[in-house]
Amino acid sequence: MKANEKYLDLDFKIAPDIPEYIVSDERKLRQILLNLISNALKFTEEGSITVDVKLAEDNRVNQKLLVSLLKKLNYPADIASDGVAVLRALEKQNYDLIFMDIEMPEMDGISATKTIYDTIEKSKIPLIVAMTAHEDEEKRQICRDAGMKDYITKPIKLNELERVFNQYFND
Repeated sequence: MKANEKYLDLDFKIAPDIPEYIVSDERKLRQILLNLISNALKFTEEGSITVDVKLAEDNRVNQKLLVSLLKKLNYPADIASDGVAVLRALEKQNYDLIFMDIEMPEMDGISATKTIYDTIEKSKIPLIVAMTAHEDEEKRQICRDAGMKDYITKPIKLNELERVFNQYFND
């Protein structure tokens, strides 16, 4: 379904701090983003659709990798390099999805997620997906206990991103 078939505007916002290039699996990220947008179009009868993603990641290479794929799809993703920056961003803007690294300086992703659940109105809490290099069940449980709804391991594979979008943003 296309936005113009329903007379809808599809708006994208690209933050000025988004790097121009990253390396990733273009095909899989494209599929994830198209599924998310398609789902938004299905359930919107009028107006415009804006899908906002926050990438909480302190590693510049990982930031560039994920953002480059999003940029090729004209899909917005704001970057925060630590949990404090995520919380500041949420004071100014609502997000639909946060990919949250669990090990960041100043405030880690676990603490940031707990703070989000403690301070933000429940209806405005975005889907939070943990990103980490750790694959153990204990770490997964810590993420779930903090309020993260899903968990993907680094290096991030596009089929995992696709699974997340299909699971949470499709019928």
